Amino acid sequence: MQRLSSQAYGYFIWTMLLLAGAVRGQHGPALVNYTVAQYNAHNQNWSVTQSEDHTIHSANTDGLLSFNGNEWQLNRLPSGKIVRSVCAAGDRIYVGAYAEIGYWQKDKCGNYKYTELTPAVSAAWIEKEEIWNIVRSGKNIYFQSFSLLLKYDGNRLEKVGLPGSIMFLHQVDSRLLIQSLSFGIYEIFNDDHIELLKGTEFFADKIVTGITPMPGKMKQALLITTSRHGVFSFSDHKASHWHPEMTGYFVDVQINHSLLTKGGLLVLGTIRDGVLLFSADGQLQHHFHTANGLQNNTVISMYEDLDGQLWLGLDRGISVVRIHDSTQYYSDVAGTLGTVYTMAMHENQLYVGTNQGLYKSVAGSYFSLVKGTQGQVWQLFHVDDQLLCGHNEGTFSIIGGNASRISPVTGGWFFGGIPGRSDVLLQGTYTGLAVFRKRVGKWVFSHKVEGYTQPIKKLICQKPGQVWVAGPNTGVALLTLDATFTQVLKVRDFSGQQGGLPQHLNADLAEFEGQIAVYDGTTYFTFDTTELKFREFSWLNEGNADFLIRKIHGAHQNDWFKVFADSIVWMKGRTRFQLIPLKGNRDYHGIARLADSQVGFSLNEGYAVLDLAHPEWSAKERPLQWSRVISSTTGSCIPLDDSRSLELPFEENSLKIYFYDALFTFGKSYKYRIKPGSDNWKTCTSGGYTELTNLSPGSYEIEVLRMGSNTPTTLYLTILPPWYLSSWAILIYLVAIGSLAFWMIRLFNRRLMREKQRLELENDRILREHKIRMENDRLVQDNLMKSRELANATMHLVQKNTLLQDIKDEITAIRKTGDHVLTARDFQLIMRQINDNLTVQEDKNLFDQSFEDVHAPFLKKLKADFPSLSPADLQLAAYIRMNLASKEIAPLFNISLRGLENKRYRLRKKLGLSNDDSLSDFFLTHE
Repeated sequence: MQRLSSQAYGYFIWTMLLLAGAVRGQHGPALVNYTVAQYNAHNQNWSVTQSEDHTIHSANTDGLLSFNGNEWQLNRLPSGKIVRSVCAAGDRIYVGAYAEIGYWQKDKCGNYKYTELTPAVSAAWIEKEEIWNIVRSGKNIYFQSFSLLLKYDGNRLEKVGLPGSIMFLHQVDSRLLIQSLSFGIYEIFNDDHIELLKGTEFFADKIVTGITPMPGKMKQALLITTSRHGVFSFSDHKASHWHPEMTGYFVDVQINHSLLTKGGLLVLGTIRDGVLLFSADGQLQHHFHTANGLQNNTVISMYEDLDGQLWLGLDRGISVVRIHDSTQYYSDVAGTLGTVYTMAMHENQLYVGTNQGLYKSVAGSYFSLVKGTQGQVWQLFHVDDQLLCGHNEGTFSIIGGNASRISPVTGGWFFGGIPGRSDVLLQGTYTGLAVFRKRVGKWVFSHKVEGYTQPIKKLICQKPGQVWVAGPNTGVALLTLDATFTQVLKVRDFSGQQGGLPQHLNADLAEFEGQIAVYDGTTYFTFDTTELKFREFSWLNEGNADFLIRKIHGAHQNDWFKVFADSIVWMKGRTRFQLIPLKGNRDYHGIARLADSQVGFSLNEGYAVLDLAHPEWSAKERPLQWSRVISSTTGSCIPLDDSRSLELPFEENSLKIYFYDALFTFGKSYKYRIKPGSDNWKTCTSGGYTELTNLSPGSYEIEVLRMGSNTPTTLYLTILPPWYLSSWAILIYLVAIGSLAFWMIRLFNRRLMREKQRLELENDRILREHKIRMENDRLVQDNLMKSRELANATMHLVQKNTLLQDIKDEITAIRKTGDHVLTARDFQLIMRQINDNLTVQEDKNLFDQSFEDVHAPFLKKLKADFPSLSPADLQLAAYIRMNLASKEIAPLFNISLRGLENKRYRLRKKLGLSNDDSLSDFFLTHE
């Protein structure tokens, strides 16, 4: 009776300790919960394993659930049965279900193909068996139900003979142990020989849920957990209660699984109270349950992955615990603290400043609100053993766990020192600068600085009297103060292109390697003391520049942190030292030195503590891997081999490229860029893939970079030209163009020959016409010559006749006067000679013939146009056309001038001309 009371008392004490831990929360490894809504499958996860590519696989009620860190994938069995067990071996993922076993293999598209092994098993063996457990031992795979054990060597399935009903098969180091419910625990040897372990008959009437090596250095000792009888240590063929004071608790919560990690931690998974982690000496290190962040208290399965992380398959959801992470977390599941902005260790107490107020905690106690500090706590500044609290309602001094207001200036955002002045502190507030002085060993508020009333969220003083300030909406400015720090003498604003800072909203101000560094949200700038303006800070902008610079007050100057949106990178100088996979608060005071080498990181729900002296973290940073490539055009998968290169037809120039990094944390984000094209990184809108559309033909390098990493992963992609621009198409084009050119040249030559012949004929024709024209010209010239000759002859004839007529008239007159001596015979002789020389009819005929030859075309056309013209009219027209005067024409007709005028008059009437019309002009133009 006394013994029972002792056990009951121990159980009561242990339960109280567990409850106390649950209420106050605890520092522990990072816990990540994956909910049903996230993985989109059934809530129950019966078994967990990990394949060589670091993908996690769960035997989910709905099927095989796989997770590569970015993407969940569910594959249902063709039979639709519940998957109860899973085990990865090589490139195969073995699964067990009711009356069914098989394995999945991933192809180059990242899709899993199923191969069923059930047909290779005797139906009588498996038809009514549920395969609850799969164990890999060497080259063999063991499939187990509660009455069947099958061994598969990759080619053949064999049944292992066992005595009666069995429980789970356990691999303990290189040993295979299995419980028979009737006899005890057996060991299975390589030749399938089984042997009962002496002393294990003790467990014949108990349900063994776990067998592991005993934590510590006890060789051959085993730790055996049972469902309803507690936990036992087994050595020297004897079993005894492990932590007998906890037996009642173990029985109450029902230990469902046990696991000894590679780091020596003992993990116990329960049905009713989550998971417990014990050190090698048996001390409880951590307890995860619903009260401190675990999403469900029923642990169905457990698995330690390749990085030493603990995976928990729960009755509702999946969780992972980074059990060997040196960073310890406090999860504010109940929302007691609120959003953490700043932290500090003072007087052996941890103080946490949040959006709700200032909280304090002594190790092992609750967090409690420091009275009078309700509101926004912006900064906890530890200086000279005094803790100053910058608050939205002023500034407080924290002494003995109590707060007293020492400054009424609202919005104590940021404290900064002045070089060479250990007795003066500057504070950025909602309304400008405040000055604090040290008096009688205590820091007190002195005064406000006049001349600048803009809000100051961050300040850096590199020289006495010169203060760099940054406000939430006012950009960056340099203030020049007087010697007493009471007045701002000069304000120089560097916002805008003139100052070198294109952006001014929420600029982040930091000091890096003795230089002022300003981050505008996309780019880092540094102040150029020569040009007195900001220019880009080339080194900080290399690679992934989406981080804020944070230093630790009081820590080594070489240590600083890059704070990304999804992670924090610990830097030593310009050397990347460690990735810390947590999503920290990016406020100015989100990182603080707590004690010795411990650094605190403010989180939205709690905080984390890193020991800089022990920075190791079990989950290694992994390079990105390409998962699969999907054509956006056809929706089909494009196989991707290990060369990380693709050559695609032009029709598939729009792609979704999936990738993963097997880093199992929340809030991961990625960037990508395409080269050639742009050197600027673009944010992936979806965490696990990037989408490229309408790529032009050519070769590309697709680079993807995880936030916090400096090493991108590259996919080499070639988009082939469309068929009409392909090599063979271009060859066809060249042949076609060559043929076309040949036929065109040939056609051109033919046309050239025809044109040559035509030109030759044309030249002949022109030559003939030229000859004809020359002949016509000659004839015209001859005609003109004849005309001139005719005209001369006409004039000569007229003159001769006129002269002879004058002589005749004169002689006739002389003879009549009688004043001469002239015989009749002489007179008759002279007259006969004169008459003979006057124009005779033959001369007249000869003249008319010559006249007709010269003027025939003109007379012919004139006669045709005016048929009423007589031969005399035509002759007169020709004389007029020859430009003969009337006194020259009259003798040719043997008429007087008056008679000629009448003749001209009648001709004008026949031609229809008026008295004003010139006959000469008419005949010259009448062709």
